[in-house]
Amino acid sequence: MNPKARQSDVIVQDVGLDTLVYDERKDTAHSLGRVAAYVFKHADGSLPVAALVTGMHEALNLPAEPQLVEAALWELERADLLESSDPARRHINRRQALQRFGAALSAVAITTIVAPTPAMARSYGGIGGPKGNGKGNGKGNGKGNGKGKSKGVAKKNGLPPGLAKKG
Repeated sequence: MNPKARQSDVIVQDVGLDTLVYDERKDTAHSLGRVAAYVFKHADGSLPVAALVTGMHEALNLPAEPQLVEAALWELERADLLESSDPARRHINRRQALQRFGAALSAVAITTIVAPTPAMARSYGGIGGPKGNGKGNGKGNGKGNGKGKSKGVAKKNGLPPGLAKKG
């Protein structure tokens, strides 16, 4: 079966040598290196892996190594960016991939981040946010006065005093 990259619900943008792919289904962004980007852009379902290897060799001036393309396809499969591929590839775990593709994996690594939900984006208390909000019951870390009023907590947490919650 010839590999086919997903074309629906993705936004693709080239940035320098990398290609960014935003998956609208999962709200994730993927940064593809040169090899993974080439495979993603050319895996249209009509080309076998051997043709992708030859094309990659000619376009990117890289060795014609099938392991590079296979490793890129494995990474794309893990990122859910393929519509169709070899079913056996889906069941390869990371350890098996390292044994099978070796150093080729480092050349095709895909970096993925998850976009925050709207609720997470509005929240300041998430990762890296303030440790206390000034509201307390009079017990605990000393950042609350038991009456729900902030006393200099914002300044201690690195916020400008004007952003401290009043009253």
